[in-house]
Amino acid sequence: MFYATFFNMAARIGDFDFRKFRHILMTITISISVVVECVTADDADVEWGEHLLCRNCGHEVAKASDLINVPSPHALLQRNETIMGRDVLLQIFQNPGGLQFDLITTSSALVQSMNQKYPADTWFDNYTWRLVKCIRCQVHLGWCYEPGDKLQAKCHNCDKVNEAITEKMRFFGLILNRVIHQQYADSLVMSPKFYGG
Repeated sequence: MFYATFFNMAARIGDFDFRKFRHILMTITISISVVVECVTADDADVEWGEHLLCRNCGHEVAKASDLINVPSPHALLQRNETIMGRDVLLQIFQNPGGLQFDLITTSSALVQSMNQKYPADTWFDNYTWRLVKCIRCQVHLGWCYEPGDKLQAKCHNCDKVNEAITEKMRFFGLILNRVIHQQYADSLVMSPKFYGG
């Protein structure tokens, strides 16, 4: 789009030298690739795609470092997948309505949890679940799992201790086809083709 707009503007000016235009574009392209290659590996992890994004709107949902493996005996199928350079346990679950979901688990996620907790029909024993949605577009991304009564510490007048334990033991089950790897999303952005003479 940029190239076409620039080309159209230059053509209207008159005395347009296509070879000079091509040389300028080649110089800009080389300069940009040199700058990109100078980014350190640490910066690349932070800047260039170590996030899972909401497939619907692109909101950053979780970091690669948040991926964890929480196996469940209720999974129909379990297999290891490489996601964002990490070995991740992918589990397939079926809800009571017959819908199946490919689930990965994370220690944290930037999502909105619904208020209602459900102890029934949980895929992870002794955990309650809540629906979670994308903060930006409100699409259902998965579930938040928190320890049920059996896992919470029993302490008289220690609500803060129970909250801390619940927070530490909380994890998220994200539906794999509702999120997308940031590097993959970035690769979908296409630059215009340049045809020269």
